[in-house]
Amino acid sequence: MKIEKINEMISGGESITVEFKQSKTKLNRDVFESVCAFLNRNGGHLFLGVNDSGCIGGGGCLTPMYKLKGRHLASSGVY
Repeated sequence: MKIEKINEMISGGESITVEFKQSKTKLNRDVFESVCAFLNRNGGHLFLGVNDSGCIGGGGCLTPMYKLKGRHLASSGVY
């Protein structure tokens, strides 16, 4: 998936097909619930390590995901 498409999804925020999970050290139960929900519908995109504001990392906003450039990511739907 191209970074431009990821930028579009991040800037659009969470929706029925886009979910952000902070997941600092382990995958919490809500990550698995999101995956199951996507599987029971028409799929979706799960961004791990991204908080609800679209920022990567821990407490503060280290790098907004949409500022990453020049990378192609896997098309698995989990980023």
